[in-house]
Amino acid sequence: MHGDSNSRWFHARANMRRVTNLISSLRRDDGSVAKNEDDIEAEIEDLIKKWFLPCDWDLILQLPLCTSWPEDEFIWHFTSNGHFSMKSAYHVARIKLFGWTVAINALATRVNHLSRRIPSIGMCCEICGAIEESAIHALFLCPLATEVRVGSGFEEMLWDGNVISLMDAILKAS
Repeated sequence: MHGDSNSRWFHARANMRRVTNLISSLRRDDGSVAKNEDDIEAEIEDLIKKWFLPCDWDLILQLPLCTSWPEDEFIWHFTSNGHFSMKSAYHVARIKLFGWTVAINALATRVNHLSRRIPSIGMCCEICGAIEESAIHALFLCPLATEVRVGSGFEEMLWDGNVISLMDAILKAS
């Protein structure tokens, strides 16, 4: 790691080849081409004055230009390494399906089994023994659900235990 505590990712980014300004020429409205740096700069200034209001010209022209940028790359934010895979896309679809199941109150809880006349052993939560295993209980009130949430890093204010209905919980979290 180059003798310090920075990660490989940090060093890869810090040492990455920078791309310089790629504007090597600029076509003017009359069809001629500005090729040297002074002509290109003058043409850009003319375009700014053409496209923007006079009160904004000086502000825009005073903005510093960056002379180097990292290369663009595709990043898939649903994976830790940023690379797309069919498995990660499938995972996103499963999360959406779970969210839909929660939103329509269709989780396979004991209370829902009873309301759909599906034979069930009882309404009590098998994990903590609560009187009623509802979706609210399974997702927010059961001690195991609380333990999972605490370990997940979600903000505690969203999960203060004052959940009245599943829709209240969804609205509070959103």
